[in-house]
Amino acid sequence: MDHVPSFNPPTPYHERSYAFLSSRQTNTPGYCSETTCHSLSVICEVRISRKPYPWQLDCTEALILAIDCIVLAGTGFGKTLPFTIPSLLHPNKITIVISPLNALEEDQVCAPFSRGRPKAAVVNHETFDKELYEELKNMNYQVIFTSPEMVFKRTPSVLKLTLGLTSDPLL
Repeated sequence: MDHVPSFNPPTPYHERSYAFLSSRQTNTPGYCSETTCHSLSVICEVRISRKPYPWQLDCTEALILAIDCIVLAGTGFGKTLPFTIPSLLHPNKITIVISPLNALEEDQVCAPFSRGRPKAAVVNHETFDKELYEELKNMNYQVIFTSPEMVFKRTPSVLKLTLGLTSDPLL
């Protein structure tokens, strides 16, 4: 991610999204966007030796403020980082990232998480076994990269695990 992504000019969708983010920033009691962005930048630089781009901080802020977020960008532009930065700030929370390809899940875990901070796991039909199930149940990981098939798999162990991880009302 050494290159700086080029962006298209803002569209009405961008403007509406930023207006919504700005509204949530100013209307959330006790929330300070400047402080949050500074903290997010510092923790990224310290923990994963990477300074986030402004759009990554905007996306992370949206997620922190409970705003649904969609990121459209090319391969290697850093789409995963905004979804995992909150796990750096909140080590007691678990982030679940759903990815369509097993190879992509592996790449995502190996890139920014290779130092073990935050501890991440790939959960798919190739990796899921009793040992991984126990590690997940014991909440040994902060970030879980998984596939849509695993999330919606109806086996008792996966269903119980998924329900257990998503039952926290603050997630």
